[in-house]
Amino acid sequence: MRTSDDQIDPIADIIGIIMPHNWDEDGKAIQIAVYTIKEEVYPVEQNQKEKELFNFIGKKVAVEGKILRRDGGSSSIIVKNYSLQAEDAGDENNII
Repeated sequence: MRTSDDQIDPIADIIGIIMPHNWDEDGKAIQIAVYTIKEEVYPVEQNQKEKELFNFIGKKVAVEGKILRRDGGSSSIIVKNYSLQAEDAGDENNII
């Protein structure tokens, strides 16, 4: 949930693995995040692209979006576009 103290950075590109980030009481993933090689974690804000990214859990992706920085230091990403990276994309390395 966004608050008036949140800061939105301009468009950023992040490469990482889509992983579950939060689960319901039955153990079903209800939130995903992009985990980067730099050990950064960007929970994905809910929108249509976030719903699509659930299909790519465990896959390496390049994500384009806006970084939402909250008071207290946590960050998340509002995804605008994404693409599977070469080793996971086969011939489908186009922005979706």
